[in-house]
Amino acid sequence: YFAMASFAFGAMMFEIFGQAVGLTGGENGLYLIPPPKLLGHQLLGNRDSYLFVLTVALVCYGLLALVARSGYGLSLHAVRQSENGARASGVNVARMRFLALALGVVPPAVAGVMYAQVHGIVQATVFDQNQSVSLITMVIVGGVASRWGAFAGALLAQYVAVYLQSIAVY
Repeated sequence: YFAMASFAFGAMMFEIFGQAVGLTGGENGLYLIPPPKLLGHQLLGNRDSYLFVLTVALVCYGLLALVARSGYGLSLHAVRQSENGARASGVNVARMRFLALALGVVPPAVAGVMYAQVHGIVQATVFDQNQSVSLITMVIVGGVASRWGAFAGALLAQYVAVYLQSIAVY
């Protein structure tokens, strides 16, 4: 139910942001977003952008690894394994689910900010339902319970997409 509700919410937001021309630029999106600055150095070009995104991704990964080893992470693991067992151990399951949702939106939000700064534009058409399905597929292929699985799933999905495009002419 949660996945279906997420897709429905995404479809609604796609339409709302597409119609809010004054706020989001509508179909044209927001453009002329300045590139990121790091220690006074403006990041321009593919190499700088790649290193910036890679560094932020590694920092996010490290922080999520620390959270997973914390008491909060162990409580989340207990809830995932057995909700009733976790509840019997004194874990507030509703609170854990809410905090997991709140923590789970931080990396995509950071990725969205980096996308806007690296590309200099944000358009709703870039983030349609196909993109949502693609991202979820990457995570599922790589393994839902694995932090490295999301990376492996993304690499595999991108490799397959590029390979299929290369043989499409045949």
